[in-house]
Amino acid sequence: MSDVSKPRETDQMRKAALREQSALSEKRLGGVKDYDPLAEAQSGIDEHLDHYTKAQGRAAEKSVLEKMRAQGETVTDLNTRFDPSFPIYDVTSDKQVASVKCRGLDQGATPSQALVKKYISDLEDATGNVTDPSRFTDAVNRLHADARAGQPGYPAELAASPHQAEKYLRENAKLMIPDDHVAPVKTELARRLFGDDLMSRQTAANRLGLGEINAPDYMARANAMLDRIQGVGVSSTQIKQLLKQSPGIWND
Repeated sequence: MSDVSKPRETDQMRKAALREQSALSEKRLGGVKDYDPLAEAQSGIDEHLDHYTKAQGRAAEKSVLEKMRAQGETVTDLNTRFDPSFPIYDVTSDKQVASVKCRGLDQGATPSQALVKKYISDLEDATGNVTDPSRFTDAVNRLHADARAGQPGYPAELAASPHQAEKYLRENAKLMIPDDHVAPVKTELARRLFGDDLMSRQTAANRLGLGEINAPDYMARANAMLDRIQGVGVSSTQIKQLLKQSPGIWND
């Protein structure tokens, strides 16, 4: 076999692997036709072949956008609609708003406590409980203005008023992370929200705006918060594999 044919063969092998992995992802979503999050993840990587961190983050964002489209939603990519430095949130649709984070690819399905803690901090940001409140206010105002101007791909609540937009984000915004990181993060957050140490439990609840832990509806609200941690549609292992297959970005 000549050297000239090797790049083409490698490219064909990569595409075959993507098709196989995408079939598994489609199966997990219930057989939705044309659902190809791995191809979208790869397209996100291709946008940043010169920057590993940006590539992995963009891969997760593009996968989420594909997941939302497959569910019949009209989407808005905030990183292209505005700019990559848009505060807190990354993607929206007519049904949801999400902050998308992708970290710790080398840790696989067993993320460290430090990584889990960072993800929980990301959830606190997404629910409006940020260290710098001006970032949340900025996001609220920009999303409201764009939705009110008629831009599609936003929940209707964002267009109603700044107050309604803020309320919606506090009560509904999601954190989306690699699929294999979801369970460990939920487990740790559940430990904090339902633990035996009442003072620690109240502190955790306050950091997510859940109010008094003795309130009759606390359990329901805390469980709803756990449900707001969702997968991007691909795992950290899959994203890492895509990065390793992408020319020029991976250095062993």
